[in-house]
Amino acid sequence: MQINKIFALLCIGGTITGSTVLAQTLTNQPRFNAESIKVIANNKFPEDLECEIFVGPKGSPYFRTEGKQNRTEKLTIDTVGGEPTISMLRKEGQTNSYALDLFTYDKDGKVLMVFDLNMDGVWDVKRTPTRNEKNFILFQDHWLAVDRIDGLLSETPIAEKAGKRYVFNKAWTLSN
Repeated sequence: MQINKIFALLCIGGTITGSTVLAQTLTNQPRFNAESIKVIANNKFPEDLECEIFVGPKGSPYFRTEGKQNRTEKLTIDTVGGEPTISMLRKEGQTNSYALDLFTYDKDGKVLMVFDLNMDGVWDVKRTPTRNEKNFILFQDHWLAVDRIDGLLSETPIAEKAGKRYVFNKAWTLSN
């Protein structure tokens, strides 16, 4: 009787595991696999742009995309082991406008995120969530600590500090 119970539990466990693996393989499947490159994509690709591209040996940085209806919302280069990650994020309400986001650590090992809001090669926003001063904008070539930043991916991000308002339009300016 005990053997029948164990056998039944193994069969149920195997069925659940098999169903989970099958469900995962039905949504994301290897599309290309060679020695130094592997592409895994959603079975609805390119309508659903969920995709991962692995280049090099296991543990190397890899690329990941997200989006629907042939519209890329996010492109990320991920690394293993807490190394920097960089993402390209689609800005709200705009057809082909993106911002860059770099997630890394400062010299003391604290989390640091910087954003290039117009992809001109200059970091426009710095966030340090584990520090006392958390939000900074690049204002007149210097990092200015601000109380808050709203609409980071909107057409016109806004920052505030002590009642002063800053608006981003290719660069941060003091609003009147």
